[in-house]
Amino acid sequence: MQFKTGTGSTVSVMTAIALWSLSLGVDLPGLAVTPMLDRLDSIFPNASELEVQLLTVLPNLLIIPFVLLSGRLSMSNHKTIVITTGVALYVLSAILYIFSNTMTELIIISALLGCACGLILPFSTGLIANVFTGSYRVTQMGIVSGIGNGALVVATFIVGLIASIDWHMPFLVYLLPAISLFLLPWIYKAADKTPAATIEPAPVDATDPHKNEDSKKWDGFYIMPTIKLLGSYFFFIYVMSVIPYYGPYLMTPDKLSTTQIGTVIALLYLAMFLSGISLIKTLRIVRDNTYWIACATISIGMLAFILVHSFELYCLGALLVGFGVGTLQPVIYDKATEIVDSPRRMTMAMAVILTANYLAISLLPIINDFFARLFGCKSSLIFPFLFALVLIVAATGVAFYNRRGFIFGIRNSYYS
Repeated sequence: MQFKTGTGSTVSVMTAIALWSLSLGVDLPGLAVTPMLDRLDSIFPNASELEVQLLTVLPNLLIIPFVLLSGRLSMSNHKTIVITTGVALYVLSAILYIFSNTMTELIIISALLGCACGLILPFSTGLIANVFTGSYRVTQMGIVSGIGNGALVVATFIVGLIASIDWHMPFLVYLLPAISLFLLPWIYKAADKTPAATIEPAPVDATDPHKNEDSKKWDGFYIMPTIKLLGSYFFFIYVMSVIPYYGPYLMTPDKLSTTQIGTVIALLYLAMFLSGISLIKTLRIVRDNTYWIACATISIGMLAFILVHSFELYCLGALLVGFGVGTLQPVIYDKATEIVDSPRRMTMAMAVILTANYLAISLLPIINDFFARLFGCKSSLIFPFLFALVLIVAATGVAFYNRRGFIFGIRNSYYS
């Protein structure tokens, strides 16, 4: 079996699987730590609040500079070295976690995990952009986005099962990217390919009414399209992250069990997985209405969290938000290939856009606390969801009005 690339050539099943495998670990950092947070006092009685914060925040913070470093190195002849180093360090981190016994060791290993994930991350989508083009690329972006979210669902389930055995056990999920180690020969073949785009892309979108403004460049990047795409991805990840971050606080007073709360969070990522692998079918149905319909879907999902506090509606809300964000995520990945003036910069473009994901996750509590204090709602459990709802409703109107532009538009080449 062969996969068409859109350039008249094909790649083998093993090459496709190898490329997909790079997405297995990109969303996992921090996951294994979560089950032990409420037991840290008993596991590490002398741990300070700063150490606890470093344990949870440090991986995401370190991912950002290493994503950019990896993106820059992707334009050199050392891509295979970067990929190999990233995967090897990721697996090494998983092994070291299992033998760690102090909080300091956990923090250092978490930092190493963040660095490893940052090195791998741009290539999880960048190599797809390198090999595929047109609707074939969009399809593959949907698949890798779905695999990343699907791996998170499976890993969350596994962590829940084994966390009670021993606090070291959840760290075993970080061995998942070890699959990529066995597939490195096929990854190397993809990394050595000439970028699929044989000509330099037009300045983002020839149909965009702001083409002249958007054609200004800096270091190979179209400035305004990059800022707009970065901002839009930050926005959608911010809104989505409200559910896993603040959802447990909202649902606990409603007497939901830990299992039920975990189910709601898992359904969010399950919906993102399903929408990713069915992306092309969705785009063919809604076409240039994709963005505003996805935003409206997310709005209804957030409303479900606010109006009636029941397990069933929480599940429905998570599914709707997950489907909306899961549809837009791979589309944004594909648009990232158009914000640079040369195909050789596409992985660097991915790196820049992917930083928005971790910036949004890291800044979520800071932004929410600022506006909660501003509106006098610091102690309100519902405020994060209400604030996110207001933002996404406004975004729905903006997306509808600008559905022919670069950021919120869907061209025929995406699905035909």
